Amino acid sequence: TVGELQLRGGALMMGFYKVDPSKVFTSDGFYGTNDLVRMEEDGNLYFVARRGDMLKTAGANVSRLEVQAAFATLPEVDLPIVLGLPDPESGQIVVAGIVPKPGTSPTEDYFKAELRKTLSSYKVPKHVLIIDADEVLWTPSNKVKLNEMADVFAAKIRALEATS
Repeated sequence: TVGELQLRGGALMMGFYKVDPSKVFTSDGFYGTNDLVRMEEDGNLYFVARRGDMLKTAGANVSRLEVQAAFATLPEVDLPIVLGLPDPESGQIVVAGIVPKPGTSPTEDYFKAELRKTLSSYKVPKHVLIIDADEVLWTPSNKVKLNEMADVFAAKIRALEATS
């Protein structure tokens, strides 16, 4: 079973500067790390993903980083961006935006077929959008702005669905 790693103890910090402790700790004093872990029979904990990196689609957990890693193995991929978009039927759908390597012309169908070779079917994105590098929104520290990219992907999907 996967769950959030929570910590408590004398060596743990007492809180964050100028942040209400109720925002940092549970009511019984545990600190939520946002790390999802699984406990094996031997009692060891194994890291699964960051809480924000897990998507829930039709009741199944999907690590967006696992899906990104699968895309990254493909020679046509320069930058994979995988995220979840709200869906009234399944809670979230897995969606990918791919910046292809220069000189390649991969398609959505190609990517889905390749990912089906290594991922369970529920992990294969419902939509694979081919995007230009200049469409990717970045933070000042060179991280993809996932919330803003979710809006970009949602708009692209709406436009595609309106024309089909």
